[in-house]
Amino acid sequence: MTDLESVQRGLELMAVVLEKLADAETPGFLAEFDPEEAELAGAFQEDALTEEDAIESAVDWTDEG
Repeated sequence: MTDLESVQRGLELMAVVLEKLADAETPGFLAEFDPEEAELAGAFQEDALTEEDAIESAVDWTDEG
């Protein structure tokens, strides 16, 4: 696939996603997204803690009598 074909596919896919997002705003309408479309729509934005953040937030309880 050439770069131009890749860009065209991306634009076509984005147009489909935008149409499905508009359809999803219709009450009672169930829009179905395949995994690639869902990712483009932002359904899987990563917001988990990094390992470093998790370690920094850990609390060590000590038994100081």
